[in-house]
Amino acid sequence: MNLSCYRSMTTVGNSAEASPKDSPAPVADVPPRIKFKRLDKTARHIMQILNKEAVEEVREKREIPDIKPGYTVRLKVEVPENKRRVSTIIGTVIARRNAGIHTTF
Repeated sequence: MNLSCYRSMTTVGNSAEASPKDSPAPVADVPPRIKFKRLDKTARHIMQILNKEAVEEVREKREIPDIKPGYTVRLKVEVPENKRRVSTIIGTVIARRNAGIHTTF
């Protein structure tokens, strides 16, 4: 079957009458399309703003050191079972994931 014939075939009526090329009248009864912003994009934008504000707030309160891969760090962690005991962990930074206030290393 020829491809051009296949495109002009219709399921009801004569194909010559139903062809869009032959009908000069535009479709006027279609309402205009209303565009909406995707909620996940707007929520993501709001979360980015809140994260930036939180990072600025933390930076005002205390100095955050610039930690890079290869640095040896010492962390003092409060043990949840015993609030008075503090555990010290020493390790080497192998990577850093920048994510605003949720930055990890």
